[in-house]
Amino acid sequence: MSLRSLLHIVLLLSAAAERNFLRGENYELQGFSRLLGFDQSSPELTRLFSEIDEGMKPIRHPTFSLERCSQMVEDVASAAGGGENFVHTGLFLPSAGGPAGWQDAQRKMRLGILSFLATQSNTSKLWFWTNVGNEFLQDSLRMFEEERFRGRVQLRHFEARSEFAQVVSNATESNALAHVYEAQTDVTSKSDLLRAVVLHNYGGFWMDTDVLLIRDLTPLAQEDFAYLGQDDFVNNAFMSTSKPRSAFMKSYLSLVLARHLSTNHFEYGPSVLTELCRKIQSSEMPSTFHVLPGCFFDGAWCGASAAVYWDDFFSKKASKAGASRGRPRAEWSALPEKPASQI
Repeated sequence: MSLRSLLHIVLLLSAAAERNFLRGENYELQGFSRLLGFDQSSPELTRLFSEIDEGMKPIRHPTFSLERCSQMVEDVASAAGGGENFVHTGLFLPSAGGPAGWQDAQRKMRLGILSFLATQSNTSKLWFWTNVGNEFLQDSLRMFEEERFRGRVQLRHFEARSEFAQVVSNATESNALAHVYEAQTDVTSKSDLLRAVVLHNYGGFWMDTDVLLIRDLTPLAQEDFAYLGQDDFVNNAFMSTSKPRSAFMKSYLSLVLARHLSTNHFEYGPSVLTELCRKIQSSEMPSTFHVLPGCFFDGAWCGASAAVYWDDFFSKKASKAGASRGRPRAEWSALPEKPASQI
């Protein structure tokens, strides 16, 4: 099976949305015409983001139906791709061993990167950030040192003090941010701070290691966004900023500095994003930050019946034939096993 065909069977977008835009249907839904081939400068895209911003107020009760949300995903997917996208990902691990609870961990470690290579242009780049020299991680990523991948995938070591010094010129504030980072005992909190600083310093997209891409990201490039998870939980598993040192990321990090030092899980990731969203919606601060509906990225959280659930993919073997081909989840237990080499 080729690299491209392998990656096109996995999901970032919801399965319901995927079925619509893969069929290529050209239809109208609830009075909204399909947008054909818009780009980042088009008024159609501006109107789409305006609709999203209005429909996500308040974030606890967004007004979009799954059907309308799927139509918007289809519209974005119809736009031209091929841009030079800059994507960051990363993983914090102890000095030895791999991610706890993952089956087939090395294979799954590579899937996000492979999905990037299969869906993004040859001029796009991915930086894989980590905090330690981990043998498991080095073994997992060694294949990307091959000539065909060189220049597109880089392993980067996160030097906290150096990266935080680029955020603010004031040494006191820079050290305060670094202290917040170094005080974290939970790797999720460290990762939340890392991605905020990386996006501030370099711009681009952030995707968690367990996110899989099926579409070119070009239509969403140069936008500031995260997406709605469960209820009013603004998720940072996939997010983007319009440029290095954007107003969005400056606002994000200013809220981090304004908080009391905490080691609470989610304190410096979804909690900050949710607070930022509420301040924007209440007009306390202007912003170009958008909260995209969950169907853009995680169908399991917005009721898509054929969505692939995280636990079913990463915590288990995920080798059921058809499990990632749009079959309802209830049918998976009756499906035959396939060797991992065929997945």
